[in-house]
Amino acid sequence: MKPLLTVFLISLSTIVLAQQTAIDSKIIDQETLYPVPYATVQIKNFLTGTVANENGDFSFMADQADSIKISCIGYESLILAVSDIADSISLQPKAIILSDVYVFDKMPNAKNIVRKAFKSIKKNFISDPFTMKTFYRHYCKDDSIYGRLIEAAVDVYKPKGYKKTSDFEELNRDKRKLHQLRRSFDQSALAQFNHVPIAYDRVLSYDLAAYQDMDDEEHFLPIFGSQSNLKRKMKEYSFKLKGISNYDGHEVYVIDYTSKKWEETLSTGIKLNVTHKGQLHIRSDNYAFIKSETFLEVQNFQTIKTTVTYQESNGQYYLAHAVYEQQSHGRKTIPPHNAHIEILVNQVKLGKDKAFKDEPMTEKVLAETRYDPQFWKNYTVIVENPLEKRIREHLERNETLTEQYVEKAEKEGKSWEMLANDQKALEDIINNPNGKIYYIDFWASWCAPCISEFIKSNKTVEKYKLEGVEFLYVSIDAGSDNWSIMKERYGLSNEKHLRIGNEEEIIKKYEATSIPHYIMVLPNGSLLKDAPRPSSIEFVELIEREIRKWNKSN
Repeated sequence: MKPLLTVFLISLSTIVLAQQTAIDSKIIDQETLYPVPYATVQIKNFLTGTVANENGDFSFMADQADSIKISCIGYESLILAVSDIADSISLQPKAIILSDVYVFDKMPNAKNIVRKAFKSIKKNFISDPFTMKTFYRHYCKDDSIYGRLIEAAVDVYKPKGYKKTSDFEELNRDKRKLHQLRRSFDQSALAQFNHVPIAYDRVLSYDLAAYQDMDDEEHFLPIFGSQSNLKRKMKEYSFKLKGISNYDGHEVYVIDYTSKKWEETLSTGIKLNVTHKGQLHIRSDNYAFIKSETFLEVQNFQTIKTTVTYQESNGQYYLAHAVYEQQSHGRKTIPPHNAHIEILVNQVKLGKDKAFKDEPMTEKVLAETRYDPQFWKNYTVIVENPLEKRIREHLERNETLTEQYVEKAEKEGKSWEMLANDQKALEDIINNPNGKIYYIDFWASWCAPCISEFIKSNKTVEKYKLEGVEFLYVSIDAGSDNWSIMKERYGLSNEKHLRIGNEEEIIKKYEATSIPHYIMVLPNGSLLKDAPRPSSIEFVELIEREIRKWNKSN
C-alpha cells in the first residue's frame, strides 16, 4: 500500500458565541474524498461529543480552548484544536487485513474472542452509575412517502452502569426523563393503528454490552425488535474472523457471525423463517466491543438492521450511537412500512444522581411536553443528511415542520385534557351507577373484531336501550382523530362515548388488555368484569335477568 498523507483544508467555519463556538464540518476519506459516515466526534478528555451523519456532516458546540478527537473504525484517529477545524476534515484510512493473509503466531478462535469480550464488559465499560444525555430521531415511510418525524431529548440514568449484561426487564429499570419533544403530524398508514410515538427502548435494547436476552427457549430471538442473545446462545451461531482493522490506534478483530436458520411460530400459528447474522468489532488487546452490526430477516414479514458504536474516554467505553432500521412487508390494506430510529449520546455525566426522577415516556408525558424552539437551538443533534432533507420536503407539503411542531403539541395537550376528564367520568360511573345498568364496551378504532361486533349487535343494543340500559362505548385510542372518524363511519355518533387512552396502567385497571372487552355495572354497584358480547345469546340471557331484577326493585 502506498504511503498515506493526511491533508487538511484550513478554512475555519465557526461562529463565536461568548466562550462557545458552533462547529460545522464534514469528515471525508483522505484517499477517495468520499464522506466518512458515523465517525465519532468527541471533546478531548471530556465525555461530550456527537457523531457524523451518513454523509459525514456534524455540528455541535465547544469552547474555543477545546481540542476535538475524531475516530472511526478503519481510520487513524485525529485530534484538532477547535481553531483548526475546517469545512472539511480528512481522515487517513487503514485497510482491513483479511485473516487469510495476516500472519498469526496462533490463529485466534473467533468464538473465544467474542466470549472474552462479554467477560470483559465490566472491565472495559463504565461500571459505576452515570447519566447519558441523548438525542432521539425517528421517522417512517410508506413505500417511498415519508409520514412523520419525531425528535426528542432524553436523559437516561444507569444506576448500575455496565456491570453486567441483563435482560429486557433490566432495561426498563434504567431511569429516563424526557426534556424536549418535537414531532410532525402522522400522515402514515399506521396512524390509524395508534402508531407508537416513541420507540426508544427498541433501539436502545441493541446495546449488546448492556442487554442480552435471557430466555431459555432453544432458538428464541424476539422478532419485533429486542436485544441480542449472542452471549447466552453462542452454540446457535457460527463465528468467523474476517480480518484485522484499526480503531484509535488499536488493532480490532472483525468477526462475522451467523445463526442457524430456524422457524419462529407466532401465537396465531403462522410459522416464519428467521435468519440472524451480523458483525462485531472487538479490540485485540483488551477485548472491548467497539461496534456491533445486526441483520435480522423474517421471511415475507420484515427485516431489521442495527448498528451500535461505542466511544472510549479514559480507558472506559460507553454507548455513542445506535441506529435501528426496520422494513416491513405490506398487507392488503397497508403499504410496506419502513422505520428509522437512532440515538446519539452527546454527553455522559459520571456519578450517582439520587435526585434523578424516573419518568416513563407515556402518552401523558408526551402530550404535556410543549415545543420549545429555543431549546433546540443549543442542543446537540445529528445533522440532517440529504435523505432527511427530502423527508422534510415530504412532510412540509401543507405546512412547515415548525408550524406542525407547535400545532401538534397544542393539539395533543388538549386531547390529553379531554382524555383525563373521560378517565374520571368512567371511574365515576363505575363507582356510582345511580341505580342504572351500564353495559360498557371497550374498543379501538383499529380493532376489526370490535367494529364487527357493532354491526352484529346493532338491533340488540337498540332494543335494550329502550328498556333503560345505558350503553357506553369506551375507546382505548391514544389519539382522537381516528376515534372520531370511526364513530361517524359506523353510526355511533349519537351513542355515549368516552376515550381513556392506551396507557398500560389504565388498561390493566379495567382488564381491557384484549379488546373487544365488556363489563357490566349493576344498579347496586356490583361489577361483572368479563361480560358476554352483545351479539351473543349469553348477553341476552344476562341482560334479561338483570332487567327483571331491576324492575322488581323499582
